[in-house]
Amino acid sequence: MITTRLHKTLHGVGRRPFRVTASSTDDDEAGKKKAGREREVSRADGASVGAGERDSLAYASGLYSLEEFTNDEWIATIRDVFASGDALTRDDAARLVFDSLREQGLDAKRLTSGIRDSVNGWFRTAVRRGVIARVGQSYEMDCRTIDDYPRDLLVSSLASAIGRTWHSREDAIRATARHLGFRRTGSKIKSAIKSAINAGIRQGKIERDGPQNIRKV
Repeated sequence: MITTRLHKTLHGVGRRPFRVTASSTDDDEAGKKKAGREREVSRADGASVGAGERDSLAYASGLYSLEEFTNDEWIATIRDVFASGDALTRDDAARLVFDSLREQGLDAKRLTSGIRDSVNGWFRTAVRRGVIARVGQSYEMDCRTIDDYPRDLLVSSLASAIGRTWHSREDAIRATARHLGFRRTGSKIKSAIKSAINAGIRQGKIERDGPQNIRKV
């Protein structure tokens, strides 16, 4: 069974926002409590839910539509599915991704053609990001660790992750890790993306504003 780090927090049933972190278990628990407070729902007298959330029976029950899963959640789920290193046919991989999304709160009982099309689209995205590779009629893990990424792909991934919005270097590292499907930013990931930032600046693909803020050129 595919395991995830996306837990339920809305009164014990809501989904915790996706995070990439190098924090301790205590920090994780503190983040969970904070997320729960931020997403409290008041339904008395027809009051609406918090900004950005749907006031629906699905939301109240902790279930989510396909569209409510973020890009980062999709990529992280695909990385999880292929973590064993086994090659998977497209159909088998789609089934495993679907099962994992259901564990994370997807409000669907069967893998419909529409869901399958969405999953296949994200497989193509994951290939472009170096997460998986197409081998014949199957997919398999491509860059298992950050060390497997070529420098040029890391630089382009950094640029895609931060876009034209100014980011601190630390935020850019976390955004790039999420972009590539990593759920935590350990020392190796931090070091590799820091090097990609410096390479991107030298190549003229990343610009900086002062010592900390960077964005895509």
